[in-house]
Order: sequence, then structure tokens, then C-alpha cells
Amino acid sequence: MERCAGHSENEIDSLVALVNQTRDNIPGSFFPRSLNHSLQLPEGYEKLGGGKDRIAIGLCQEHVLKVEPFPAHSNEGEVFIWQNASDKLREKLCPVVDYQIDEKTSWLIMQRCNKKKLVPCKVEEEMRKVIPWSSDFHHNNIGNLNDRWVALDYGGNDDEERNRAVSFLATQSKGFALDF
Repeated sequence: MERCAGHSENEIDSLVALVNQTRDNIPGSFFPRSLNHSLQLPEGYEKLGGGKDRIAIGLCQEHVLKVEPFPAHSNEGEVFIWQNASDKLREKLCPVVDYQIDEKTSWLIMQRCNKKKLVPCKVEEEMRKVIPWSSDFHHNNIGNLNDRWVALDYGGNDDEERNRAVSFLATQSKGFALDF
């Protein structure tokens, strides 16, 4: 398997435009789950899943594109947390490689993790302590990256969760980091 040489701005912009075009053709009340079902990607890309606010697209064997086709702030939260996390916390987070946040659409690129490994219950319990601000943290939000377990979805679902994340990061910077 060839190593990824990166992704062009044109490639990312085309995929984001495709997500937005698909979004615009879905009646509002059917949006979240319908986007994942309705989106038809070009050959070579893989729909990895979607949640309430965004969709994850496999770009290659090394990277995932998360597109948020309206300003729900999950991507913004992940970027903020990644940029402000301590080194110890970063060991437990899937790295954000690139991103663009604007008023219409946001996207980020993360490392692609192995999701085929079964997440042990003990790991899930430990990861809940790592991401204490999230009410939606479960085994599907954990992946294996280079033989270590990392959180894949840690941006928070709403302003309250993002505020808890900011508070958590502030305590870490004062030396009160969780011991895991």
C-alpha cells in the first residue's frame, strides 16, 4: 500500500462541495441520517459514518475528512481541544492534521485509525475518564492508532460540553491532569 502524499485543497474543496450539495437536497427534518445515506462519493473515497452534525469520509488509508455542513461547532471544538491539550492528553486523542473553519462549513482531517479491533471494556472505561466532558462517548468513538487507543470524537455535542472541555483543559494546564 502506498503512503499518502497529502491531499490538495482542490480535492478537499470538491468533497466539501459534494457534501453541501447533497445537504441542500435533503428536507431539513431528515437531515442528519439522510446525508450519510444519500451522499454518493467518487470512487476511491469511503463513507465511514456520520453523526448528528457531520459526516466522516475516508480519504486514504491514513486520513479521514470530517465535514460539518452547517455551523454546529463539533469540528471547531475538536480543533480547539487538540491545539490546547497537554502532551499527556494528546496521547489519547486522534491527531487533527489540517482544518478549515468558517461560517458556512467546517472540515478537518484526522489520522485514520483501525476501527476493526474490538475495543476492550476496560479501554472504554479509561477513555471516558480522558474525555469527561462528552455525553456521547462510547466504543464507536475509539480507534487504534499505531497500537494505542485514541478518542476519535472529542469536540463536544453542544456549547455546554465544549465549555466543560475548556474548563478541563484549564485544570490540566495548572498541573491537575488526570492520571491514566
